[in-house]
Amino acid sequence: MNRQMPVGESSPPCENTPKMPNGPAEAAAADPVMSGPAPVGGPAPAGGLAPADGPAGGVSHAAAGSPAVNGGPESGACAPPSPASASPAPAMGGQPSPNAYAPESGSYVMASPAPPYGGAAAPPAPGGPGYWPACAPPPRPAAPFSATRADGLLVPAAALLGFLGVRLVLWSGFAGWGVAAFTGLFCAAVLVYARAKKVRPAGYSWFWLGILLLCGGSYALWPANLLGPAKGLLLCGAAVYWCGTLFGLPMLKKTSNLLPLDAVNMAFIIPFANVDTMGKSLAALRPAARGEKRTRRRLMLSVLAGLGLCVPLLAIVLPQLAAADSGNFGRLLDNLLIYFKDFWLWQLFQQEAVIILAQLILGLPLALWIFGYLAGGAHKRRTAYIDAKKSRQGMEGLQLVPRVTVLLVLFVAAAVYLVFVACQVPYFFSAFGGIRPEQYSLYSAYAREGFFELCRIAAINLGLLGLAALFCRGGGKAGLLKAANLVLCVLTLLLIATAFSKMGLYVARQGLTPRRLMTCVFMVFLAGVFAAVMLRQFIRFSVVRVAAVGGAALLCALCVCNLDGMVAEGNARRYREGSLEGFDEMLISLGGPAGAEAAMDVYRTLDGEADYEQKLRLSYALYLIRERVEWSEGTSRDDWASARARTAIFLPALDRKPADMTDAAWAALQKSREQDGAAWREWAWRQMEEAERLYVEYNSYASGYR
Repeated sequence: MNRQMPVGESSPPCENTPKMPNGPAEAAAADPVMSGPAPVGGPAPAGGLAPADGPAGGVSHAAAGSPAVNGGPESGACAPPSPASASPAPAMGGQPSPNAYAPESGSYVMASPAPPYGGAAAPPAPGGPGYWPACAPPPRPAAPFSATRADGLLVPAAALLGFLGVRLVLWSGFAGWGVAAFTGLFCAAVLVYARAKKVRPAGYSWFWLGILLLCGGSYALWPANLLGPAKGLLLCGAAVYWCGTLFGLPMLKKTSNLLPLDAVNMAFIIPFANVDTMGKSLAALRPAARGEKRTRRRLMLSVLAGLGLCVPLLAIVLPQLAAADSGNFGRLLDNLLIYFKDFWLWQLFQQEAVIILAQLILGLPLALWIFGYLAGGAHKRRTAYIDAKKSRQGMEGLQLVPRVTVLLVLFVAAAVYLVFVACQVPYFFSAFGGIRPEQYSLYSAYAREGFFELCRIAAINLGLLGLAALFCRGGGKAGLLKAANLVLCVLTLLLIATAFSKMGLYVARQGLTPRRLMTCVFMVFLAGVFAAVMLRQFIRFSVVRVAAVGGAALLCALCVCNLDGMVAEGNARRYREGSLEGFDEMLISLGGPAGAEAAMDVYRTLDGEADYEQKLRLSYALYLIRERVEWSEGTSRDDWASARARTAIFLPALDRKPADMTDAAWAALQKSREQDGAAWREWAWRQMEEAERLYVEYNSYASGYR
């Protein structure tokens, strides 16, 4: 529909339409362009628009290069009319309608009404009252992306990394040397791509690279049993954040209090916002046509690429077809592939065709994520969706609670905690003297109760401190607010020291376990965080940075150390010295092959008659470990600890011929062990039935001591 506006009337209602001024005064106030002196050429026309030299007849024209109304492409909500409806229609008096649609600006342009007495029409000022709003803004243009050959080579590299990530990491359950190999390949590919894009890494990015390599390399040394979830989270988080620091993606160019927002931006926004550049990157690999020789080379490369893609396809399809038809097609395939049946690639695809196909499908999203993240980070494309300045302004806008209210809450909480500690002085501080309270019959219950109390109070105190800093009006600049923060931190450190002493008493009586060791490490981490909060009251620095760096370094140290082996060796030494009453076999089976050598040392020292039941329980735990390490041999789940356990575990009950068995039967068992192992497992399981019964019975009784 052609829009017409009679002279002197305001525009029809439309979304984002500015109010039309009435008179020169309002026009001058609405638009600085209209505030100047009226040009010479006649009196002011009706409607409040000053005349100026322009085309006769009142037909308006848009200024060259002028933006769309109300901010150009960012304004407007209505759809533009069709070209037919945008064409000017005759107005009253046979003149063409001045309200024409300008496709180059995406808006309606309203001409100044024809002045009386034949004066010239004044062209409206851009964005002034003589413009209609832009009704259909074009989409926001994407950031420029100039693909290079390095970007093109990143596409197949990301596809390969996606497949290997699924096969070596996800398919193996985050275990074995496969994870270490993938970590090294990933770091090498990222560094090569960054060097090709001439990226200068920031200094602190090397710290996160070291965390990533140490954490990934530890999978080739020790199995991740108890640390499995935390270790996997550290590996993935270090990989994402190292790439971000390598390309300079943190909003403040350092690890800051905006770390959670940086993590969301790096892990979710940047990768998926830059996947659309893959086509341009692949196009950069095509060489420019330079004569017939270059054309032939391109054709040859295309043919080779097609043949290369046919190899895995045929290797997957042909074995399935041969298995479906063992007649003519099977014999034909046997005659054709008689020379390739011993080829390792053919055997691999024949045995794991469906698995490889599933890994290729699952590796596609990972490949897209890797490409989008690296390409977007290298080109700085769509990396500023979360703005640091606006984020800080939003956080400052949350400071609405009066300081008096915050101080009252903090001091009341501190007073309640102090009264609680004062009433429980014998209970909380008895562990410093090595005394267990009478109401606790088990050291485990005493230590666990203290630990969970610590976690609850520490979480409440951290929440109070964080909410006070976030919502208190004026921040933490007041002296009373700093005093309240210090009181809460000192109280929490006191509780941490008390719980640590109780855990030490528990370890001295019952021995060390990986869970108890992790509990002690976690308490040390909490103490460091609260100490940093106390120091923050006097020195300005980022507590989030201290917590992130310290937590990553501490967890990485636990991953590199043989945690299960250290626990097993410490308990075995104390058991041999006589300072530990018993040796817990459940820890050996849960810890896996890392503590097999220490368990074998205890196994050899046990007397066959006096310690018969304990020796049977320990032999069963070692038998379970041996079955596990023999199953992982030759796969990507294997590691150095498993290889050592295969040579360390030697059980006379299983490795020596029983007196009531003939040599032929023993030879048959050994042959079955070397082949499929079915008969060997059945016989060994019968030998271990009594050991299993005693093992389960003892551990069900002793579970309360752990």
